[in-house]
Amino acid sequence: MKTRIISLLLALILCAAALVSCGGSDDKANGGKEENVKTETKAPVDRDPEAAKIEEYVDDLAGSVNYDGMTFNYLVYEASNDNPTEEEITGELLSDSVYMRQVALEEKFGIDFVNVPGKNGEEVQNMVTREVMSGGSGYDLVHGWMTTVGQPLMLNGAIMSVNDFSVLDISHDWWLKSLEERYTICGKLYFLSGPIITAHYTDGTCMLFNKTVAENYHMPNLYQIVDDGDWTIDKMFEVASVIPPNLDGSGTYRYISGGDTGIDLFYSSGFRLVETDENGELFMQDTLPKDLSDFADKMSKVLGDDTQTVMLKSIKGTSETAEGKYGVSDLFTLFENNQVFLSFDSMGGVASAREYDVDFGVIPAPKRNELQKDYLASGNGAGWAVYIPKTIRDREFADVIIESMAALSKEYMQPAYIEKMLKGRSAEDVESRRMIDIIFAARVNDLVDIFSGGDMNTAGDLPNLIDDSIKLDSTGFASSYRALAKLTNRKIDQMMKQVDRDS
Repeated sequence: MKTRIISLLLALILCAAALVSCGGSDDKANGGKEENVKTETKAPVDRDPEAAKIEEYVDDLAGSVNYDGMTFNYLVYEASNDNPTEEEITGELLSDSVYMRQVALEEKFGIDFVNVPGKNGEEVQNMVTREVMSGGSGYDLVHGWMTTVGQPLMLNGAIMSVNDFSVLDISHDWWLKSLEERYTICGKLYFLSGPIITAHYTDGTCMLFNKTVAENYHMPNLYQIVDDGDWTIDKMFEVASVIPPNLDGSGTYRYISGGDTGIDLFYSSGFRLVETDENGELFMQDTLPKDLSDFADKMSKVLGDDTQTVMLKSIKGTSETAEGKYGVSDLFTLFENNQVFLSFDSMGGVASAREYDVDFGVIPAPKRNELQKDYLASGNGAGWAVYIPKTIRDREFADVIIESMAALSKEYMQPAYIEKMLKGRSAEDVESRRMIDIIFAARVNDLVDIFSGGDMNTAGDLPNLIDDSIKLDSTGFASSYRALAKLTNRKIDQMMKQVDRDS
């Protein structure tokens, strides 16, 4: 019975991808009793080709192994979207998609998939550390922030590199495309991320633009600019420059800036804080690179100017707007009143904006210049990832199930998040729907996520340092950078020693 309901829900999700008119349809499957017959979770006949390929791929893996009766234990943050609270279909689409993935794994492989909740990062880390140190094999996969879970587990030697796994293949598009380039340390990969984690869908960077403001000021077609590859920072400034400075606050602002705007533009411009040398070793430059310093100066002249940019009150600063004239809750009110043209936001913000009476479009954050080939979208909050404990009981079992879990995440969860929560709210806006696909394909993360979440005395303040310097033209940027680089490189040395021990 569960399987047939899952197939019905998935068909509804995929309807939104194929037919724009399905955008406002009911999320719940039709009622009525179902026969209590066990069937496989097969793709509906109208499923898109990509989903059908995923289904075939996982079915082939399932047909090559025999895991009947085995249990896969997933240690996951208790309050996160990755931990479904109900072991049944509830009609809440996003939670249901996570549960549907779980049931699909159980049915295809004959396993029990168990979510083991951990209250917070410290508890998750301690649970894994105790298990590994005692030689136990209670967890097959661990979910958590890189800063509070991944980094300490790696430094304690509690998690393994996936390089020796034969089935798990990070070249597939159900893994973050920047894993090899940005997460590998001397050829070893300890941190996995991508569609397997719900933060992949909710935390990605994007921009919202007010269509009414764009029309009132006779602005060019932003979608076409993006498609032509010309959406750069200079083009953004040029397009918005037709809006006069908002000297008394009664007019229209060009931009609204939140707490992560600086770091979002930093990543969309192709910068990296933690880099890799020719030997695969990590490092952070000791002194502030000139191109980064120039970039911060350029951004601060615009995002720090309160006649152009309204800042949310969570940002500390010296101007009236930066001190707290507007709060986060005012963002969509400003949009509704046509007082803002461009907003730097996340994909989760797009879902929220759908609930308001405002005509807006979605586009990626701009490239640094015309020489940059691809659009890039930072995301994943404080670096959500999954990790494999060193004492897993069966490496082949974990290898196959984790790869299948990632593939099925793209099949089940991505349509639910993108097509319904993000796209389906405004079925008539076909162009924004297409832009969302571009943004998700552009997702990148950085190993600096390992160091995030600290204060001004730790390497964890690197993203905040970039943010403050770009938005508020903070003094002492270069000296603060040097101090944080010293701390970061010290932490990197510790990580490199652990890599040597694992070799």
